[in-house]
Amino acid sequence: MSQFNNFIKFTEMLSDAERELGISHLVGLDKQVLYHIQKLNIDGKTVSFEELNQLMDTPRATLYRHVQALVDQGILSKEKDPSDGRRNIISVAI
Repeated sequence: MSQFNNFIKFTEMLSDAERELGISHLVGLDKQVLYHIQKLNIDGKTVSFEELNQLMDTPRATLYRHVQALVDQGILSKEKDPSDGRRNIISVAI
C-alpha cells in the first residue's frame, strides 16, 4: 500500500474516533487543547490554564475563549487544586 493510501486510511480512522468521542465538530485548536491536557493526564500530571498557555503557541485570549467554550460544552472540567486553591486544574470530562 502506498504512503498516501496509508495516510487516507489513518485519517479515516481518526475521523471515526472523533465521531465516537463526539468531538468531530470541534476546530483544530480545540482538539489540540484536548490532546495536550489528556497527554499530560496520561503522564500523571495535572495542568492549569497557565501551564497550558505555556505549552501552546496561541494568543492567551484566544486560548482562554476556547478553553472556556469547552468547559461550557462539558468537554473540559475545571476544579480547584486541593494543594493550591488559587489554581484551577483543567481535565478532559468526556
